[in-house]
This record gives sequence, structure tokens and C-alpha cells, in this order.
Amino acid sequence: MIRFLEKFILSEEAAYKWSRHLFFWICVLISNILIYGSSRLTASREMAHAVYIHTAYESLMFMTTHIFLTYSIIYFLFPRYLFKGKYFQLVLGSIVVVLLTVLLSQFVAQYPVAYYREINNLTPMKYHNYFIIGILGGFRGGLTFGGFAVAIKLVKYWYFKKQELQQLQLEKTRIELKSLKDQLHPHFLFNTLNNLYAMTLPVEGKSSEVVMRLSDLLQYMLYECKSDFVPLQQELQFIKHYIELEKLRFGDNLDLRFNIKGDIQNHGISPLMLLPLVENAFKHGVSETIEQPWLSIDIDIQNEQLKCRVLNSKFPGKKGSNGEKGIGLKNLKQRLDLIYPDAHKIEIFDEEEMFIVQLNIQLKSQPISDVISSSPFKSIST
Repeated sequence: MIRFLEKFILSEEAAYKWSRHLFFWICVLISNILIYGSSRLTASREMAHAVYIHTAYESLMFMTTHIFLTYSIIYFLFPRYLFKGKYFQLVLGSIVVVLLTVLLSQFVAQYPVAYYREINNLTPMKYHNYFIIGILGGFRGGLTFGGFAVAIKLVKYWYFKKQELQQLQLEKTRIELKSLKDQLHPHFLFNTLNNLYAMTLPVEGKSSEVVMRLSDLLQYMLYECKSDFVPLQQELQFIKHYIELEKLRFGDNLDLRFNIKGDIQNHGISPLMLLPLVENAFKHGVSETIEQPWLSIDIDIQNEQLKCRVLNSKFPGKKGSNGEKGIGLKNLKQRLDLIYPDAHKIEIFDEEEMFIVQLNIQLKSQPISDVISSSPFKSIST
């Protein structure tokens, strides 16, 4: 029933449109009959039926003025002037339409209505009353019901305009997200390739393992990240692979702790949402620490909430990268605002000898086992 009413009110299909207009004018006719018919009733109720019948015929005649005024405004003046911002022309056009409506009302009162009353032996109208009867029977009614129809048209126009703006905003958001992802992918790729180049110079034996891990990571980024959301288990496995790749670079010099707690099954997350935190920690913290670099990553999933806390060492006194200059954390903040509005919180602390990032996200809970089964990242161990 709700679906039918929605289509009946909003659909632009011909059947619904004609039905909607017919229903409106039937309501107008019934209202005129009840209003003007009741005002003509005398103390005797014996003639009530005849009074309402005559009122119905006269109302049908005067409805021509209602229809003329209504459709002249909503289908001629509005599209040409109001919706295009031509308000001066709209005012002039409205004055012309109103004057034409007055003339039409007089004509209806003087000829069709007067003739109908004459042949039915009803109270005849005097000539000097034509203008008054025309105003009362046509123009006043036209303004009343025409104004109601105009209000409906404006409300529908506002509704469709709002829907159009929402659609444009969604499209704008989609384009922005794609742009952010397109920036993130090469950013990560070039950093990793730089690492690969640096490592192949002194230690050639690690090259094959680095290339293999890099291949797995690129496969995930290029093929698995096309969806708006990916399984959380898959995303965490990607982070684990990335950490293993970085560990090859630092070897035993890095003190690394990576812990995952909670249920990682049946949760979705936007792809590459955690990568900037970990990458930022390696690039601006661990790699610039001269003595004993360290990194701690704690991920806790409880009650549909993901809490990710990343702590990394840094050179004492050096300002950490807070995302204002680089694209890593800056893009992350933009993506969080677009994808998780009012469902995330990120805090950054730049201490003397460490950099801390705390990210909380309200996760998407959804059955995505079929996505996991088709992914090369099928399991994760901590």
C-alpha cells in the first residue's frame, strides 16, 4: 500500500500522472458542491438533492477557470520563469494569467451558467452581477484550489531537487573516494619499491622473498580493493603481510609487537583503512630511529567496535608526520569522514620519543564468507 501511494504521488508515468490529476479535480468538485451547495440550502431540506445537483453542474462550468489558472501557472510560468530564476517575468506573467482568469470567469458566469439557470427556472443573474458572480464562482475558487495545486507542485519540485542533490552528493563522494584510493595505491607502491631497491643492493638473497610478498600485496590492492567493503579478516591479513615485508628490511634491529584480539569474523571494513597507520609508523618513525627502533600495533574488536592503537619510536625531539603535509594520514582522515561519518574517532599524540595513533571505527557487520573464500588471504594467525 505504501509503495502504491509513493508511486501514485511521485511517479511521472502517464497512468499515475493522469490518475493523480483526475483525483485532484474530483476532490475539488466535491469540495465546491459541499461548500456552495450547503450555502444555498433553505430551511426546507426537501429540495436539498436538487440544490446539490444544480451546484454540481455550475461547479463543473466554473472549474474551467480553476483548471486554466492552475495549469497556466504550474506548466507554463513555473518552468519558463520560476525554475530559471526569472522572477520579474514570473510576476508579469502571473498578472496576465490572473486577468485572463477574471475574464474567463465573467464569460462563464454570463453565458453558460446564466443559460443553465434560465432553462432550469433557477434564480436568474442580473447583468450587473456578472462580474461579481464571475469573481466568486471562478476567480476566488481558482485562487483557492489553484493555490493548493501550486503548493503541491512546489513541494514535489523541492523533493525531486533534494533527491537530485543527494544523488549528486553520493556521486561526488564516490569520485572523491576513488581519487583517494588512486592516490593511496601508487603512494604505497613507490615506497615499497624504494625499499626493494635499497635491499637488493647489499643483500641480494632477500630479493626473491620481497618480490613474492610484494606481488601478494599488489594483488590484494589491485583486485580485492575494488569493493566498498572487504572482510576484516582479509584486511588484517594484508596488514600482516605488509609488516612481514617491512621486517625483512629491518631484520633483528626492529622490536615489533603485533597483537589482534576479538572476533575478526563476519565484519566488513573499507579496504586499506588501516594501512596508512602502519605505513606512517614505519616511514616516519621506525626508519628514522637511530637506536633500537620499535613498533607496537594492537587491534581489538569488541561489540562491533574496532580499536587500533599504533605506537612507534621516533628520533627524540623530531615532530612526527601528522598528515598535514603527507598524503597518508591526511587521506585517511578524509576517507573516514566520507565512509564513517559519526562512526569513527581518530586521535594523534606526538610525544617526545614516540608517536601514537588511536583509531576507533564502528564496523559493518555482514555475512561475507563467500568473499573470503575467493580471496588469496584466507586465514590469519597472530
